[in-house]
Amino acid sequence: MKTTMKFLSLMLALLLICSTLVACGKPTTFEVVTDAVNKTLALDSISATMEMTMDMEMASLGTSVEVPMTTTIKASGLQSDAPVILTELTMSMMGIEMETVNYVEGEYMYMTMLGESYKVKMEDMTDYDGMNDIDNLIKALPEALLSEIEATENADGTKTVKVEVPNDMLDTIYGELLAQVQQSAAEGATVDSCNITEAAVEITIDKDGYISVYDMSFLMEMGMSVEGFSMDVSADVEAKVTYENPGEPVTVTPPEGYQDFPEANADEIGL
Repeated sequence: MKTTMKFLSLMLALLLICSTLVACGKPTTFEVVTDAVNKTLALDSISATMEMTMDMEMASLGTSVEVPMTTTIKASGLQSDAPVILTELTMSMMGIEMETVNYVEGEYMYMTMLGESYKVKMEDMTDYDGMNDIDNLIKALPEALLSEIEATENADGTKTVKVEVPNDMLDTIYGELLAQVQQSAAEGATVDSCNITEAAVEITIDKDGYISVYDMSFLMEMGMSVEGFSMDVSADVEAKVTYENPGEPVTVTPPEGYQDFPEANADEIGL
């Protein structure tokens, strides 16, 4: 009997030790997400697509407008002093589609928009290379927000983390992105009030530990005025970045004839 009890005690002790080791060896959701964000933002080359959609409803005007924007980015040398970046932006609004191509090489950005091509000194154009948009969206999340969240293990080896972001954390984490979206939605108007709620983030991490998809949605309600006319605007916003084969080399092909683009300054072309 004593031998049996000693054996059971030993087995229980071993089980406890094994459980502790497994728990200690498995990274938390916070660690998984933080490592993936840091690893992805440290990439020297990327091929990515950023999609942003704003479904805006203007009750006082009895109308609604959908504004989809798609930006494709190919970049190399991001961790160097001489990155090469190709950005193609397509935006449509009320049936009108606009396309802009920006190429960064050396001290210039080479731009094609509205059928015209220019080269502009990069010192005036850092907000137009596409990388700020990605950096403003892809943020690590606080440990307190992820402490009770479990990542979903998918059949293809990826992991997905879904979390709702409390209103009081939004500005701290995503302040730059929210300011960017607000400015875009209120182009030409004065923003009198802005309230952002219902924020949710879904992050997919590939089997190599890179982010493959970072998706955020939220509701933005604004009070705006234009030349003395006030109106309320409600916008459902989604911003999503999808990476193509993160960690692999990327070839960036410049626009044809870019070296012959005439030089202009940002003020001359209204930027």
